[in-house]
Amino acid sequence: MDKIAVLFPCYNEGITIAKCIADYRAVLPEAVFYVYDNNSADNTAAEALRAGAVLRREYQQGKGFPMRRMFQEVDAEIYVYADGDGTYLADNVAEMVRLVREEGADMVIGDRLSANYAEEETRPFHNIGNGIVRKSISVFMDTDCKDALSGLRVLSYRFAKTFPITTNGFDTEAAMTMHGIDKKMRVLYVPTPMAKRPQGSVSSMRILKDGAAMLHTTFRLIKNYRPLAFFGLLSLLLFGIGLDLSLKPLIQYMNLAFEAWARIGMVAGFFCLGASLLLLCTGIILETVHQQDKVSFEWKLQQCERQLKEERDM
Repeated sequence: MDKIAVLFPCYNEGITIAKCIADYRAVLPEAVFYVYDNNSADNTAAEALRAGAVLRREYQQGKGFPMRRMFQEVDAEIYVYADGDGTYLADNVAEMVRLVREEGADMVIGDRLSANYAEEETRPFHNIGNGIVRKSISVFMDTDCKDALSGLRVLSYRFAKTFPITTNGFDTEAAMTMHGIDKKMRVLYVPTPMAKRPQGSVSSMRILKDGAAMLHTTFRLIKNYRPLAFFGLLSLLLFGIGLDLSLKPLIQYMNLAFEAWARIGMVAGFFCLGASLLLLCTGIILETVHQQDKVSFEWKLQQCERQLKEERDM
C-alpha cells in the first residue's frame, strides 16, 4: 500500500502533465504518481512515463471512468486527486495532506473560489453554473459549500473506497462533494491558487453539455440525499397551486354564483392537492430508505478501517 498516491485522470494533457508531476513531486517527494490516460490522441502517455509516473489506461470515455478505476485499483493511505491540465497549483497540497493525515479529514477540497479563480476563469457560463451548483448544495444540504466542482482534492482511504462513482463526466466532483457532506464525513476546504492553461492546451469540457450534466446530477443527487426536502418543496408548490385553483370556485359556489367554467378549476385544484399529498408521502418514504442507507454505510466505514489497519500491520 502506498503512503500517498497522486492520481491524474488525463485526456490530451501532453503539454502539461510532465510539469504537473514535477510540481507535485516537489511538495510530495514520498508520493507515488499515477496517470490514467483516457484515450488521449496526443503524447500524454509518453510524457507521463518520461516524468516517472505509473501509466494506466481507461478506454471508456468520460472523466468518471478513469476516476472509478483509479480508486478501485490503487491502494493508498492518502489519495491526492488532481486534473492534469496544469491549472491547479501545488502550493497548498502539503497542507491538504496534513489535514487528512493529522487531523482526520476525509476530504480536503482545493477551494478555487476563495483564491484567484474569478480572475483566471473568464467563461461566464462556467462561473454561473458553478454558483448554481454551490448554492443548491449549501441550501439543500444545510452546509457552507465553498467550492463544489474543484478538480483538486485530497482523500482518506475510507472515502476513496466507499465513494460510489455513478457519473461519467465533469459532474463527478459535485457527486463527490455531496457524498462527503451527506455521510457526515469531515470535509474541509483549503484556498487553492489557479494558473491559466498554457498556450496550446485546450479544455475538454463542453460548457453547455457538461454544464447541463452538472446541474442535472446536482438535482438528482439532492433528490437522492435529501428526498424529504426535495419532494416536500414540490409538494408545497403544488399545494399552493391547487389551493388557488380550487378556493376561488369554492367561494363562488358558496355564494351561489357558481359558473360552469369554474368546475374545471375545481377539478384541477383538487388534482394538484392530491398530487401534493402523493409527493409528500413519496418524500417521507424515500427519507426512511435513505436513513437505512446511512446505517449500511457506517458498517462499510468500519470494514474500511479494519482493512486499512490490516494493511498497515502487514
